[in-house]
Amino acid sequence: MASRIKAWLGSLQSLLLQWMLVVAVLPVILLMFGIMWHTERLLIAEKSLYLHSVATEKAMYIRQQITQIQKVAEGTAAVASAQALLMESQSNAALVARFDTYARRLIEQYQHYDVLLVNTQGKVVYSVLHESDFLSNVTSPAWQPLAIGQAFDQVKGLMSTVVTPYRWYEPSRRKASFVSSPVFNDEGRWIGVVMIQLGDEWLFK
Repeated sequence: MASRIKAWLGSLQSLLLQWMLVVAVLPVILLMFGIMWHTERLLIAEKSLYLHSVATEKAMYIRQQITQIQKVAEGTAAVASAQALLMESQSNAALVARFDTYARRLIEQYQHYDVLLVNTQGKVVYSVLHESDFLSNVTSPAWQPLAIGQAFDQVKGLMSTVVTPYRWYEPSRRKASFVSSPVFNDEGRWIGVVMIQLGDEWLFK
């Protein structure tokens, strides 16, 4: 009988010890998990704030760059050789050479992809690279849905500088955006559009 009582007390003592361990250790474990969860939330919030700050900074930089490119397009629209080329009914080698020097220098300086001139009928009368869009008519059904056709239509409708979103542009086999500005002659008559075709290298850089 005594041995049974002793065994029962021993098992009770062991059970109580286990419960004491559970009562003592479980809050510590829960506290550790709570600290880990709270630390994780703080790290996520800190990283999110950092990424938001970086994204805001990059977006501001991109806006500044686009504004600068718009000014370049508007400056190009005021170049005399560009205006003369758009008013010429036939190709003039001397004018082409003069504007070609300007356009190539512009591309080299700003790392743009191409510079194009489009007359009021939608014909591409000048291009540095002479891709398949050169001498095409951007108002035709084949070209109007593309970025170059949309840029021309927007400038024609708004008579102000426009920027198209980056989209795949088949003639260049790459994504492209067009910064386009209306060109006026000395009397203020609209005579065409200057387009600066942007690659995406500057954007990723």
